[in-house]
Amino acid sequence: MTQTYLVPTATIVSMVASLAAGLIIPAALYLIVRKIWGGKKLPFFIGCGTMLVFAFVLEQLFHTLVLSLPIGVTLQSNIWLYALYGGFAAGLFEETGRFVAFSTILKRHRDDDANALMYGAGHGGFEAFYILVVGMVSNLVLSIMLNRGMVGVLTMGVPAEMLPTVEATFAQLANTPSWMFLVGIFERISAVCGHLAMSVFVWFAVKNKKWYLYPFSILCHALLNIIAVVVNSVAPVWVTEALIFLCAMILVLIAARVWRNNAGSLHEGAVSEAD
Repeated sequence: MTQTYLVPTATIVSMVASLAAGLIIPAALYLIVRKIWGGKKLPFFIGCGTMLVFAFVLEQLFHTLVLSLPIGVTLQSNIWLYALYGGFAAGLFEETGRFVAFSTILKRHRDDDANALMYGAGHGGFEAFYILVVGMVSNLVLSIMLNRGMVGVLTMGVPAEMLPTVEATFAQLANTPSWMFLVGIFERISAVCGHLAMSVFVWFAVKNKKWYLYPFSILCHALLNIIAVVVNSVAPVWVTEALIFLCAMILVLIAARVWRNNAGSLHEGAVSEAD
């Protein structure tokens, strides 16, 4: 007899809310940053593209290569090693992406420091879209099919040895508390704050030749990821998210100081004329 799985309505509603947030966050970031600090449109979209290329293509190819090697087994068997590896890989790829973008495509746009924030809004906004929208679409489709009793369709053609894994996924989706699907929204808010801060670091590393800010940004990025992985392995999710939010706020304060020392007040920006 085929096992039945029922995903609660509250869980589906939470998924829809998370998906909606994935659309609202990048749009709100664009409008808020442009309204308050100004900047051009181009840096926002360059930020989106840089995140796509450096984080979701190049970094993932790197992970595929490294984790397929013998050392990959060692890394994945130790939470500390895995956190260090993943954290510094993310920091290296994403912060290098910022560095490359500011040094090349956005070289002619470095006259307006507000473009650092516009870039950060695009970089963090695209990540929010990818994680919340793309991830939730697949969860929603799967949930609807499970609730319609289409387990047989979902498992059709799945090798017998893989069925336990597939069915465990179904069970997890049905049994996960609905509020867990809302955690990603809060997580993305913290991540966006971090991306805005690190964009400021790398911007002035390139523009003002404060080169130490580039490795500093890599370190900050790595530490955020390391803390997330390690703390989440030993503490409730709300503790992890609260700690990450606190760290992100600290980065924002440091970024504000870096900005003041290099470009004046954050509130001096004005809305640029339409591109």
